[in-house]
Amino acid sequence: QESNSNKRWLRKMRFLICIGICLIIASNGFRTTRLIPQHRVSNLILNVATAGVTPNIEEEYNNAGEPVSRESMNKNVTDSLLLGRWVERSENYILLPVDDDGVEVPPVGVIHFLGGAFVGAAPHITYRYLLESLNKAGFIIVATPYRLDMDYLRSCDEILAKFDAVASELASEYGPLPVIGLGHSCGSLLQTLITCLFPDAPRAINILISFNNKPVSSAIPAFEELVVPLSQQIMGDGERGAGLREAVGIARTAIDQAIDAFAASSLAPGFVTKDLIPLFKQGIEIADQVPPLLKIIADGQREFEPTPADTKEVCRRMYRARRTLLIKFENDALDESEEIEKVLREANTIMRMKRPMVEMEVDLRVMTGTHITPLTQNIILDAPKNVPFIQPLVDINEQLLSSQRDQLRENFLETVNQVKSEILTFLDASIVRG
Repeated sequence: QESNSNKRWLRKMRFLICIGICLIIASNGFRTTRLIPQHRVSNLILNVATAGVTPNIEEEYNNAGEPVSRESMNKNVTDSLLLGRWVERSENYILLPVDDDGVEVPPVGVIHFLGGAFVGAAPHITYRYLLESLNKAGFIIVATPYRLDMDYLRSCDEILAKFDAVASELASEYGPLPVIGLGHSCGSLLQTLITCLFPDAPRAINILISFNNKPVSSAIPAFEELVVPLSQQIMGDGERGAGLREAVGIARTAIDQAIDAFAASSLAPGFVTKDLIPLFKQGIEIADQVPPLLKIIADGQREFEPTPADTKEVCRRMYRARRTLLIKFENDALDESEEIEKVLREANTIMRMKRPMVEMEVDLRVMTGTHITPLTQNIILDAPKNVPFIQPLVDINEQLLSSQRDQLRENFLETVNQVKSEILTFLDASIVRG
């Protein structure tokens, strides 16, 4: 108990120190920094405090301090049925804009995306349709996976470390571009904390979908009644918990070894090794984050850090994004967009007291949908091409049913397409293109 108390005390001290440092920085108001290469790459790239302001970059370097090759970001791009054109780089998933012929086109900005709790561990899979739709409008997508942690500041640190690792390559390839922070649910909360508490990672714009800042007791159903006792039983020191953990570990290792052995064999079809196995391994990250979270709860932590009240106060005093779009769905019991809208408008009032010429715009859009609308996938696919032996039958079926399939797909994706259109309309009005 004493050890846990010391840990909580240290975390609170770290949080208070962060607030103190950021208050000093925030008191100087907004700044447009001339971006020079440093160890934290977010200082040298893409990021500008206001959209349309282009900083000068003298030279681009990677994390080792060496010049970055223009070709490094593009050399392993492939297009697969299940995984698309996503490229994994330094634990980020990156999607570059291309035209209809697959030829790269100049990007208009960088969207840094963070998904919701749990599903944010594999954002290029769980949010694939929405992100690929935004990419088609000319944006580079950097989707950074993260594991749910009750220490939000630790999550932000890990997210930015991953993002910084690819930032120099993007800067070398495309020059300075505005960075848009896009988040869903818990990802929206993390984007606001990054904007407030990490001044070396400014955002030109934030788009916050289904913002959620609820306490643990509201965010996790039956937390005290079920999750806490279960965590203590599974992750505790008792023989039963230790035996269960060992059995799960053995089973997981056996599954990984079986998959790797099958992938290396001559019996595995190319589709399985190229698409199915990578998809499975990337998707299983969603389940892999559960044991560490249970361990944190078993060790005694019962609330997110910073707490919801502290997060609101931090946003009120230190939020710095010039333009913010909040998207709220009509049927979403978890959403707190209206609450954060009030906080951000108070933040604008505080900022104008310091800098009368600075205006932080906040727009709230209420749309049809639910909390999981951004996770909608295109499950109505086109007929396969070049199928041996049965291609004539496929072609006949395509001629007869293509219009019905297209209409069904349009109806199914209508709500998520409205979200995409709202985002792009907001970005078109906010970013100075060219």
